[in-house]
Amino acid sequence: MQIASLTPSSNVVGASSLTLTVSFVIVSPFKTGYEIQMIVPAWNPNPAAVNPPHMITVATPVCAGVTNIVASPTCTYD
Repeated sequence: MQIASLTPSSNVVGASSLTLTVSFVIVSPFKTGYEIQMIVPAWNPNPAAVNPPHMITVATPVCAGVTNIVASPTCTYD
């Protein structure tokens, strides 16, 4: 990976209804079967929480502006 960036639509911690744009530029060809994984930690407003909530609550990622990739990418959230 040559360049990677995360761009939130707001810098307010804990704000809702925001978007996060993930951008990257790769150096070598991206072949079928390759993956890029982004791990987002749980948001923990309460340090005593046993199961803190996920930071991403609406799991509808969209792949856009994709070029120079052998196969059509899929964007998923798990």
